[in-house]
Amino acid sequence: MSITLSLIFSILLLFLAKSISKFLFNNYDFILPIRLLGLLIPLIVFNGIFLTILNGRGQIKQYTLINIAGSIINFCTLFIFIFFFSLTGAMLSVILVQFIISAISLFFIIKSHWFSFEYFLKPFRNSIAKKLIYFSLVFLAQQTIPQFTNLIIQNSIIELTGLESAGLWRSILKISDGFITAIIGLFSLYYLPKISSVKKEELIDVFFEFLKWLVFVSIILGSLILVFRFQIIVFLFNEKFYNMEPLFLWQIFGSCFKIVGWLISSTLLYKNHLFVFLITEIICFCALIFLSNMFIKYYGLIGTTYSYAVTYFLNLLLMVYFFRNLILKPSSIKNHF
Repeated sequence: MSITLSLIFSILLLFLAKSISKFLFNNYDFILPIRLLGLLIPLIVFNGIFLTILNGRGQIKQYTLINIAGSIINFCTLFIFIFFFSLTGAMLSVILVQFIISAISLFFIIKSHWFSFEYFLKPFRNSIAKKLIYFSLVFLAQQTIPQFTNLIIQNSIIELTGLESAGLWRSILKISDGFITAIIGLFSLYYLPKISSVKKEELIDVFFEFLKWLVFVSIILGSLILVFRFQIIVFLFNEKFYNMEPLFLWQIFGSCFKIVGWLISSTLLYKNHLFVFLITEIICFCALIFLSNMFIKYYGLIGTTYSYAVTYFLNLLLMVYFFRNLILKPSSIKNHF
């Protein structure tokens, strides 16, 4: 399935590079990077699969080493390529890094004691493919819906408050996304493989144990970001971005709600409540667009953070409702608090 899909997208990128460059960047300067990306898409896809296998097999040491190596290689190549080739170099470096990390991941996979080339010779199984398609739909929704949502909100900000405000909003969004990714990335290493294998009666204990630590870590890290927000602005940007300081408080609150909601939604997803997961995702982003437009009109740019916090708080309540009714027995809640 991965080979088939990656080849399809490779062909599309190779032959539609000119149109894609015009659509995304309004010029034809990025035809070459897009075509290079098309050639390397199979490697990028397989790298994702290799990392997932290592995580699923519980080979956390190798998984962590690859990610650390990827971060170091990414930083070095990005710095060098931007210095010599500017923005085009940045795009080329991303592609090159994927190639290098894919090779490293493949090396660890082949060296694993359980690996066998016979896996590639087994017949295609429709039952497994059907399950994978369901999860592919979820992944597609996770990757595309947020991007379209952010684009719609960004256009609203530009229209109502100006281009500079959109830049400030994008900046606080990057900080928020980094905060969320750091915590979810850490906990997903252990939580997702765990819940995919435990029985229902064990799941509740595992969930509440992770929930306690997740809330604790989110509060600590979120508080540190709020306390050192001025230093973060200077370190990541410069003094001209001080106007984004009021955006931190409610954006971090919303991020904490989103992180806890992720724990619940992941549990629902991995226990085959796919429809519930997709519906709540769509409702969440529709609410975010609606509230953002309304709050920007009344409160200006800071209204985007209000809408972000309110949306993910309501989403968290919705997640708790479904979790209680679909997975958690009402009588078991008091046993964990």
